[in-house]
Amino acid sequence: MVCNNRPGRYDLVIETAQTAPTTKDRDMTRKHFRMMARDIKAMESIADREIACKAFATVAQSVNSRFDLNMFRAACGLDNRA
Repeated sequence: MVCNNRPGRYDLVIETAQTAPTTKDRDMTRKHFRMMARDIKAMESIADREIACKAFATVAQSVNSRFDLNMFRAACGLDNRA
């Protein structure tokens, strides 16, 4: 996936999020969510942040039942409209 036709660092982030492991010993934790939110928040474009946040959140919700979308969106520098 390419954000605004600009291939680069965040394309890999999104592709990685979409293929995250689902085995119990490799579940994503709060530490992973914080690292992703920090990188997403650093994106200059709000549109790019929205795309990356949505892609990562989809995977995060599927691998961790305690994932909090509103908290993650806030950490990504986005409002809480899902």
